[in-house]
Amino acid sequence: MPILVWTSLYLLTNSIAAYHRDYIIYGFLFLTLTITSVLNHATHHPLINSIDKVAVYAVALYGAYHIYSHRSWNQLLMLLVIISTFLLTLVLYEYGLRYNKYCFDPDPLLSQMYHGYMHIIGSIGHHLVMCL
Repeated sequence: MPILVWTSLYLLTNSIAAYHRDYIIYGFLFLTLTITSVLNHATHHPLINSIDKVAVYAVALYGAYHIYSHRSWNQLLMLLVIISTFLLTLVLYEYGLRYNKYCFDPDPLLSQMYHGYMHIIGSIGHHLVMCL
């Protein structure tokens, strides 16, 4: 089983944590993202890839909404760490896409490693969002 299927399963921790905190929509979005991500990395089907991207954007937008609705300047350090995880995932994916680095490195082993890191970093960032 490809490593990215396993790192996608790590996203289930976000779904469980969201449901535990009664963030039902967040939990559902993460469950959907986990399913689409596992299917995407197991099949590499273009349609599933597109659906997975929609799930990624839905989780990112809902996370931004959650930050906005739960923001507190008393948690400035937490907000800075969350923003850092978000920016790091953007660098790994978007910058990597543009310059054939990180998640898009020509070496398949390296690109999978960075993509797996991106799954985990994004997951950690969203765990922190739920702690706000």
